[in-house]
Amino acid sequence: MPKFINKSQIIGEKGVAEFHKYCANQNPPIIWREETKNDFGIDGEIEIIKKNENGKYEVTGEILKVQLKSTETGSYISNETHTNFEYHASSDDITYWNNHKLSVLLVVFFVNEGKLYAKKVNDLDFEKSKKRIPIIFEKAKDELSNSDNNFLNKFIPHFRTRVNFDSSDTLYTNIFTFFKLPKSIYAYNSKVNSKKLVYDSDIKEIPEFILHSSKIYTFIDLKHYTEFSKMFVEESPPSVSFFKTFLNNPQTRNYAIELINKYLRDYLYRKGIGYSKDYNRFFFKNFNEEPLSSETKPNFIKEVYRVENYLSKKRTKTETEREVVTSYKYYDNTEFYRHLAFEVYYFLDNDNLNISITPKYLFTSNGKEVLSDKKKITRYTNYLTSREFNQQVLNHIYFIYQYLSENKETIQISNFENCTLSLSKMVIIKVPFSIDFCNKSKKKELDENIIQQRLFD
Repeated sequence: MPKFINKSQIIGEKGVAEFHKYCANQNPPIIWREETKNDFGIDGEIEIIKKNENGKYEVTGEILKVQLKSTETGSYISNETHTNFEYHASSDDITYWNNHKLSVLLVVFFVNEGKLYAKKVNDLDFEKSKKRIPIIFEKAKDELSNSDNNFLNKFIPHFRTRVNFDSSDTLYTNIFTFFKLPKSIYAYNSKVNSKKLVYDSDIKEIPEFILHSSKIYTFIDLKHYTEFSKMFVEESPPSVSFFKTFLNNPQTRNYAIELINKYLRDYLYRKGIGYSKDYNRFFFKNFNEEPLSSETKPNFIKEVYRVENYLSKKRTKTETEREVVTSYKYYDNTEFYRHLAFEVYYFLDNDNLNISITPKYLFTSNGKEVLSDKKKITRYTNYLTSREFNQQVLNHIYFIYQYLSENKETIQISNFENCTLSLSKMVIIKVPFSIDFCNKSKKKELDENIIQQRLFD
């Protein structure tokens, strides 16, 4: 029995061949790599080649992803005029392109005319209810012609450079170090085996403590809490350990971190930051019934419910506002609140206790109750965070630190008696490599406008 090939496959191959030919005819040529496995909205990638001082071609590692579509009958194309046409992309493809770490180039080949058109896929807003979203091409501007040799002039701002080991760079991390910790930790024999009994009691002053194996662990000498001691602590004297020793012991390390985390949670609570057990993250709470401001977007209405001030990186005297609780109302009657949030993780490095702060979001239905539909949450997260690149994430980390430190040099979590807990500024690391957006030779070739576009794209 003979085997057959679909006509659509033949049409697709014609587009691939034409684009490959176009790349090869550029000067210097452009490397085209077709991805033959799994079509998830990307058909291949192109890489820039440069000519060195000796006239030899060198690959640069600068990559742009490509989605290539061919049409013979005008499928996926509508509203074509002598100047424009619309390509209708699926909402799944657009979500994938928006979330991609590399820029994506959409190439359309008209088989009957033998013409290629290319457009860099920008971050696209779209209504979730629509399955197809139009992307407008301008024929004169977006045509790829072998005669003009201007591909790099059009698209070089969108290439991303891979790691460059010929230069060094500075890495800003989300890691903060505890430079002040308690000197000692006390372990008391407990009269109770449940923390609930303590918190359900009528005692007015309860110290920060944890309870494990009939032991109450605390940073504070409980002689200052006579009522608490009388009701819940055995009369025998406590065992006292150096906290650093207690922390470095694998058998007690988790107890040490759990107790520190109680102080952190209490500190964050005083700063208007709650904790979600469902998602194991801290989040900025909403205190307002009415929005502070409102803004109408093409597909939704955005309302701001909480803003906080902080000093920008430039250390100007003027404070910058950061929106930390906002609501979104879409025209398909979808509504939700988005809270700036973050996760923390403790770890030891050379006997130093560190904490990482990873920016996240928390979605609620009314500013308080967490959304239970995880599929919706994923869709909201993908849509709203697809526009956030490294700089935005760094800004989130910087804001969280500035807010918690009250624009000071350290975060003072606790500072009384034996219990001093302070976090340093973020850890900054010098590394023997860099990830360049624009190398020196290319800076000479690009004018200032293109450089700025590339840096802030």
